[in-house]
Amino acid sequence: MNSNNNTDQAEQPFPDKLVISAAEYNKQPILDILLNHIIPDSKPISVLEIGSGTGQHITHFAAHFPLATFQPSDIDSQYFKSIQAYIDEYEINAFTKNILPPLNIDVLSPSSTTISSQSYDFVYCCNMIHITPIECTKGLFALAERVLKSDGSLITYGPYGLQGGGRITPESNRRFHAHLQMQDSRWGLKSIDELAVIAHDHHMVLKQIFDMPSNNKILWWIKKKELKYSDINPDTCNEPDSPWYTIHNTIKKRPRLTTSSISSSTSNRKSSRSLNQTTPMSDSDNDLIVPSKRVVRKKKPNTIVSSDSDDTIIIDDDDDGDESPPKPIKKKVKHRPEITDDKLDIETKKALREQAERDKRIKLQQEREELARLERSRKQKEYNGEIICAHEQKQVPVAFELVLETDLNTNNIIIEVDLTLVQYMKKHQIEGVRFLWNQVFESTTRIKASINKETKEDRGGSGAILAHCMGLGKTFTTITLIHTLFRYQKLTHIHRVLILCPLNTANNWRNEFRQWIGHLEPHINVYLFNAEDIAKKDRIQFLRRWYEDGGILIMGYEMYRLLNYASDATVKKPRKITKKKPKSTEDGAEDLSSSDDDKWLKKKTTKSKADLASIEKYRKYLRSPGPDLIVCDEGHMIKNPKSAVTRMVNEVRTLRRIVLTGTPMQNNLKEYYAMINFCKPNYLGSEHEFSRNFRIPIEAGQHKDSSAGDVAYMRRRAYALNQRLINVLHRRDFDVLRSFLPPKFEYAVKIKCTPLQQELYRTYLLIQNIDPGARLNMAKLLGDYQYLMKIWTHPWLLRPHFIDGYYKYLKGQDQVETDQFFQDDPDEMIDDDEVGLKTQKRTKQVSKIKPIQSITTATPQMKISKYFPNADDEDDDDEDNSASTDKLAVVMKAMKKEWWYDMFDVEQSQFDIELSGKFELFRAILTECESIGDKLLVFTRSLLALDYIEQWLERWSSRASSPKWTKGKDYFRMDGKVPIKQRAADIKSFNEPENTRARLFLISTMAGGIGINLHSANRVIIFDVSWNPAHDLQAMFRSYRLGQKKPVYIYRIIGKATMEEKIYKRQIIKQAMSQRVVDAKQLDRHFTNDELAQLYRFDTDFDNDPLDKYDADRVKDKVLRKLMDEYAELIVSYREHDSLLIHRDEENLTEEERKQAQHEDELAKTKIYGRNKEAAIPLTDDSIIRIIPGQVMDLLRQTTIGPKS
Repeated sequence: MNSNNNTDQAEQPFPDKLVISAAEYNKQPILDILLNHIIPDSKPISVLEIGSGTGQHITHFAAHFPLATFQPSDIDSQYFKSIQAYIDEYEINAFTKNILPPLNIDVLSPSSTTISSQSYDFVYCCNMIHITPIECTKGLFALAERVLKSDGSLITYGPYGLQGGGRITPESNRRFHAHLQMQDSRWGLKSIDELAVIAHDHHMVLKQIFDMPSNNKILWWIKKKELKYSDINPDTCNEPDSPWYTIHNTIKKRPRLTTSSISSSTSNRKSSRSLNQTTPMSDSDNDLIVPSKRVVRKKKPNTIVSSDSDDTIIIDDDDDGDESPPKPIKKKVKHRPEITDDKLDIETKKALREQAERDKRIKLQQEREELARLERSRKQKEYNGEIICAHEQKQVPVAFELVLETDLNTNNIIIEVDLTLVQYMKKHQIEGVRFLWNQVFESTTRIKASINKETKEDRGGSGAILAHCMGLGKTFTTITLIHTLFRYQKLTHIHRVLILCPLNTANNWRNEFRQWIGHLEPHINVYLFNAEDIAKKDRIQFLRRWYEDGGILIMGYEMYRLLNYASDATVKKPRKITKKKPKSTEDGAEDLSSSDDDKWLKKKTTKSKADLASIEKYRKYLRSPGPDLIVCDEGHMIKNPKSAVTRMVNEVRTLRRIVLTGTPMQNNLKEYYAMINFCKPNYLGSEHEFSRNFRIPIEAGQHKDSSAGDVAYMRRRAYALNQRLINVLHRRDFDVLRSFLPPKFEYAVKIKCTPLQQELYRTYLLIQNIDPGARLNMAKLLGDYQYLMKIWTHPWLLRPHFIDGYYKYLKGQDQVETDQFFQDDPDEMIDDDEVGLKTQKRTKQVSKIKPIQSITTATPQMKISKYFPNADDEDDDDEDNSASTDKLAVVMKAMKKEWWYDMFDVEQSQFDIELSGKFELFRAILTECESIGDKLLVFTRSLLALDYIEQWLERWSSRASSPKWTKGKDYFRMDGKVPIKQRAADIKSFNEPENTRARLFLISTMAGGIGINLHSANRVIIFDVSWNPAHDLQAMFRSYRLGQKKPVYIYRIIGKATMEEKIYKRQIIKQAMSQRVVDAKQLDRHFTNDELAQLYRFDTDFDNDPLDKYDADRVKDKVLRKLMDEYAELIVSYREHDSLLIHRDEENLTEEERKQAQHEDELAKTKIYGRNKEAAIPLTDDSIIRIIPGQVMDLLRQTTIGPKS
């Protein structure tokens, strides 16, 4: 029913059209429910709308159901002209005419209508029940009973009371109910169980309730001859908190009426709607009303231009390519760093001054905006009767408007987010949009002042980081801001936006733009750069179209690097490039470039005039001047300042830069600095200044054996860094998710190595003559890690690992140099400043390794058929990827000479999972998941492990008594070789609730750890530990995210006493540092520097680890508890992972320490520590350790990451 007031006549050519603002914004959310849950779009069905009003809804719905026939109706014939005008406009562009002329129907006289009995499949009624007497509601159900076919549906929309007994919830609906009763005592919100009783009298039951924006609901009623609510909702009829509990018990106590007496008196008719009547709306609908003079025009769908780049990543072996192996431990810093400079860099001072001035302007603007908002609230109360006080508005999130800028003289709105988007936004997203606007654009006045009058270029603005936890909707937040910028393009001067993202998320970005703004004005072109769809010769034309016509360009990081690579003469070309394009690395990460790009980059540096012209165009379109706004999704991709991607992105001319990341700090503070410096250049000083002022003291106080002075100084510097970044980084963490999601239980389960694994592990250490106390050789460490990883995963993997490496060795390929070119960030595996080795030195060291060591460290992906005899040969025509029989014989002969070959039956041990504790536990968890109906995700960095699991599943399902495992039906696999379209199809199939057969997803951590949503699974296995904790964290959040309905259980399977266990402990240190710096939490310091140096130690005395306390009673997961009983010899210990990161109140800063930290930071902005006597603040034992009240931490948390949302 769209009869509410606040209508306007639309402009020509359909002057009779009337527009109701509320109907305009709620029609799409209603359609989404109808289309996805209720009305089939592929069947010829009939729909009757009661109370069509202006006709906005029925014409919007009809376009999406071409096989359906729609019948509009209304009691007031004065609306018929508007309805017919909408129909006439609709039929101009419609493929079919499926809307009939409107009928005059009065629900108070259902028997008088000319409609035949049982002639409709659906009856739809919007916003009528609450603004009519109860007799009209009874008449609606009586009419639906008569005209609906058997099992037909009645769909009602509007606000309802959630409980009976005269109670209306929530508070806003209670106020709205009182407001309606003041207009007419017979109006008001009806409770759902009250409606269910009326429906019961007319052979109708409530099938489902859909929550809608602004406290509205859709109720789906079904016409049934036999009425049993226990059949409709058997699981909820006995739950006191369920609406069906009240309905079920109310109806059981009351017999169904055999007849229904419906009054049709004149007084009741008098309450029916008329065109000139002032009709109130629901509380939320009224909140979102567009001013009456604003006419909602027909929306033009956005143009999505497809193209796309297969930017991919290649990493060494089956390890994470951008992870850092453990660093050799330098001598612990026992003193605070002494800085010799007398003054900060000039650029640093300038950046600090500009940010301080910006902060003052923003604060003043926000104060004025708050006054303007309060004034608007006062006028709302005065003119519209809203009973909302200013105090309440500060406590309750404002959901009916999002104003970014107001004219301070007239209080008129200058910049406002579209109401259609606001209604879907959560509090943290509203805060995120405001933060980005304030920090990146500030105000239209500042934008205007920064525009060069001659060149029309924008040289102002700044950058910001939206560091919301994974799953909190950063994409939607950013899309909302971008749409607003284009909506007010004349004021914001935003013509071109560039979005850089990993390949996995590129299609998701395009789909999100379609979903959220595809139907909104203004029309925005969205371009997706796809290298597969765009020939090389057409790339410049494609980019020129975006550059000149404007819009949004979505591009992968690697394609951006490649297009800029050839246009940058300063980039040092790699010394050697492979003859063919690697398809993927063993860890499942994707390759970076196409063969065309390889050939282009291999050309001699002397360019033709045509080449130089192309290079200049690429530079113009992508960098100088390039976009007006650049957005870097998964912004931790630009964490290495030496990588080509980071250098190219930093050269973009615009200073309006937005970084999106769920894990702002991954490995160390040096990477954190690179990301901050991209957003606000020089704000934290030069890299050298940042290291001395922040990185060195913070890292020095992270260890268990750090001195009390180091710890106290670390806490103060971490606090000072947080304070410095309050207006740069907007952080929202897990606490926001916890309010929307079921609980998460995360366990680190340590597995005992089998006797064979222990013997192989010790033998390797003995053969390699490894001295754990010696200085670490990083090149050798990488090779040892890859070799040992195969042992603790499954000994049989030594076979394919050797074959792969030896075959590449025979071909004479220098994989190390190849990886340096194809890898996005070749230096990021090892931190040069801490290892003491430059990249070139490491390369020389690796090249000098003996052949047998090169075999163990080689990393190219080979055909499964070489490892697994039964595997399909997918690349028969690929000569470079297939080995001749003679070469294979040579490889097999060499393998028999390997030290491990005679230690076990290599040929017969392939499917013996009892040789691996990890695989034995995996099988047990998989079996339990099948028995209880839970879906399982398995993340691993090794393609060899994924291959092994697939072959084992095939073997298992071949047995008659075993469950069947068919790829694409029972299980799915995602790695770097799987096409993007296939990934999307697999994810969709796996997530379907009805698809109970799909129960396992095997995923490469690097290829599938970001950008995908797998909330249908609630159990996750992290099969191996990553050097970089962010990778495992990202993988975990593929399941634990918005949309998850079940408790989530995460199992980190760790090989006890192996190098993997040491890596896991190192993860805790990295994550602890991240939370100290980013989330302002003080964490237990678990491990000493000496513990980090024990990577090679293999101690199988499992009773001496102080961290491992076996307490089965604390295990909330029944599956794990059962497995600990059944596999007591296998599971050495377990630990709740989050317990290692518990906040410790006793480590909070006191008020005195906070002031001292702020004082030190102010001095750091002007003078350098060490030489200035005023800066040399003495530390005493009294000022180091204090017990701090909890409220101080709460205040600290609010000033650093904001209050809990």
